Amino acid sequence: MTEFEKRLCFKTAHDLLDGYRRKEFTPVDVVKDILKRIGEVNAIYNVMVFVQKEEELMKQAEASAKRWQEGKPEGCLDGVPATIKDLLFVPGMPTTEGSKITPFPPDHPFVSPTVKGLLKHNALIIGKVTTSEYGWRASGVSPNSGITRNAFDHTKATGGSSCGSAVSVQLGFSPISIGTDAGGSIRIPATH
Repeated sequence: MTEFEKRLCFKTAHDLLDGYRRKEFTPVDVVKDILKRIGEVNAIYNVMVFVQKEEELMKQAEASAKRWQEGKPEGCLDGVPATIKDLLFVPGMPTTEGSKITPFPPDHPFVSPTVKGLLKHNALIIGKVTTSEYGWRASGVSPNSGITRNAFDHTKATGGSSCGSAVSVQLGFSPISIGTDAGGSIRIPATH
């Protein structure tokens, strides 16, 4: 069995939900493995611009694990980790939009509609991922976070303003990542 097959962080959302249902593992196990994976490779690939505090993630994962243990999951993504492009607003998380000029502090009043949907279905928001400044460039480079590296060849850039979203899934930081696309922002990094 390969590392890819062994690690919980590489499982799809469907596989995670199936594993929770069968009580093979819990959201707590998955979050621990994802945080471990981020610690192992994020410095090489430069994907995460903000990671939720471990205590907060574990609190949410434990609540989800309890619901699964009782056979009462809430929402169709209960306990499934997700990452969010740093153009979108998540409660309690800063939003830089890939820029050093206009950061929104964690206490901003905004919540993006896609994020509302994830939260409604009890997804676990691991954190925010890189984007090019304001999502305007297809390079995968930002003055705020630098170059997001390609998951298959870290000597190359990923491309696309949803670079962090694509690479976070490829590297096992989350099985779901919300990006945005107007001119190839998701399509460019997804093809690499």
